[in-house]
Amino acid sequence: MWNASDGSSYGYTIKIDSKTDDAVFSNGQARILTSHRDGSARLWDATDGSAAGQTMQHEDWVNGAVFNHDDTRVLTWSNDGTARMWDVNDGLPVGQPIRHHYLTVDDYGVIGASFNQNETRILTWSNEAVALWNVEIDDDFQKEYLTLMVNVVTGTTMDDYGNISLLSTKKWKECRSKYIRIAFPTSQRGAGLLGHP
Repeated sequence: MWNASDGSSYGYTIKIDSKTDDAVFSNGQARILTSHRDGSARLWDATDGSAAGQTMQHEDWVNGAVFNHDDTRVLTWSNDGTARMWDVNDGLPVGQPIRHHYLTVDDYGVIGASFNQNETRILTWSNEAVALWNVEIDDDFQKEYLTLMVNVVTGTTMDDYGNISLLSTKKWKECRSKYIRIAFPTSQRGAGLLGHP
């Protein structure tokens, strides 16, 4: 950390056990978000450089990461071909990975991602393709299917006793397909809903 007015050291150095490709401040300036070649993204306290949350883990290099506007979510993108959203408070993923289906053998994963202004869409890009994803929650969705919508958006399910568990990829895809059939007319199903560009 450096003083922008005179270039002097601010007083601490964050020592990290992996090569770092990117670092950004949160919008409120309270935290620092770093991206690493070991597949992790990490949060740090901007006042003293101490760890400030759980490690967010991809399966390959994390090429970059950003906070959303109120610093409650982190968006990361990686050489594993995905972008992911994370809860800042507990470091857990929000929903399923956004898989960039347009990667070729000459691509090096997802090299960039960003929220739109109202955070209802995410833009991802690789060396050879750009994809737009709809991550908006529909508050007017039919009430009898709200549980299904929550299953798809969060990637989890709840049993009759209130126990929450992660959906398998196969089960999540089944729920997503059902959700798309219910929520959208046939003519709108190619619009990029919940991970389908």
